[in-house]
Amino acid sequence: MSEEKENHLDEFVSTEKEISYGKKFLAGLIDGIIIIGFFTTALILLPNFYFVIFGSLRAEFAIIIGLVVMRLFSIQLFNGTPGMLICRAKYLNAVMKPPSVLERTFAACFILINGIRYYDK
Repeated sequence: MSEEKENHLDEFVSTEKEISYGKKFLAGLIDGIIIIGFFTTALILLPNFYFVIFGSLRAEFAIIIGLVVMRLFSIQLFNGTPGMLICRAKYLNAVMKPPSVLERTFAACFILINGIRYYDK
């Protein structure tokens, strides 16, 4: 009876290690630099690009929208942002499995549901 209980508990014990706050910050910083660099380059090389895409929307809001769109595509396709890939981080949910499409969509908007956390790859 006790062996069955031990085996059952082993399923829930994980060897995954959550990443440090420093790595989370670095991943976010890398993502921010990429999106700001993209918008700056686009404005320099294609001055009308911003106005065609965003019209009269303030630049700060356009950058936030760009960051969310970049995160949405990269998290859906690669299960992580460029910053997360560089920092060797991944998302796992509460049962230590890769997140579902819905969980990844919320994560792209900075909403971590169902126990989504950052872990080392």
